Amino acid sequence: MGVAIANNNHRFLASNTIASVSAATAAGAATTLTITAPGIEILKAGDEVIVVTPFGYAATLTLAGTVTAAGTTLRFTSITFAFAIPISSRIVYTGKNIITQAKTKFVYAQQSLYLTTGTNGNDYLSAYGTSSFSINTATTLSNGDSKPNRWASQYGIFVAPEACTLSKIKGFASSNVGSGDNATISIWKTTPNADATTNLTLTLVKAFDLTSQNNQNHLFDLEDSPTSNNTLAEGDIIFVSIKRTGSISSGKSWYADIGFDIYSIR
Repeated sequence: MGVAIANNNHRFLASNTIASVSAATAAGAATTLTITAPGIEILKAGDEVIVVTPFGYAATLTLAGTVTAAGTTLRFTSITFAFAIPISSRIVYTGKNIITQAKTKFVYAQQSLYLTTGTNGNDYLSAYGTSSFSINTATTLSNGDSKPNRWASQYGIFVAPEACTLSKIKGFASSNVGSGDNATISIWKTTPNADATTNLTLTLVKAFDLTSQNNQNHLFDLEDSPTSNNTLAEGDIIFVSIKRTGSISSGKSWYADIGFDIYSIR
């Protein structure tokens, strides 16, 4: 029995080792280990791995950053090692992570944005699925607003086919406006009321406040990894709005392209 267990453990370590420790670390508190490059970008922030020493000591680490294929530094939430971690200790990808990776499905959504109006400071929406943001909401939108149920069919850029999570927003914006002529691009989610007429409620996921740089070649970085208000139930939608703020001049434009990384676990 002992031999079988030992053999199983050996096979598990051999098949799930991602990297090995390349510089010894003393016992005590630590937040990094120096490792051999994993050769593949599989280790992500939030993952759990196990460091296993040649003499059998093991500790579970929660990663604090992604390790690139060529990366040699493993960063993790502070832990106190009871023993020194010698060279050749193994970094093992846990079974939970393997199952999660196998069962995770990613989808991508995208919205282009072109605004040529909005001197009234109201939020504008896309013209029914296009990149032209010409639909005047006649107001500035706020978290918790109640809006017509029909918005779910008119302005959504993504409809959740199942329970899922918006994990990353990445895009760029630019404008030919002058100094003080600013804008806010907002990402929203809402739950439609199918086969009903009840108003839906808006939930703000992320707002990007853009301060004009008076240079149309300046790219605003639209990047966020939301951790709140980012889960969607089946049928929930995501949509985008933009409003101009500050000293607004007519005859100016705002542009953007925004990508959305969304995942579900099946």
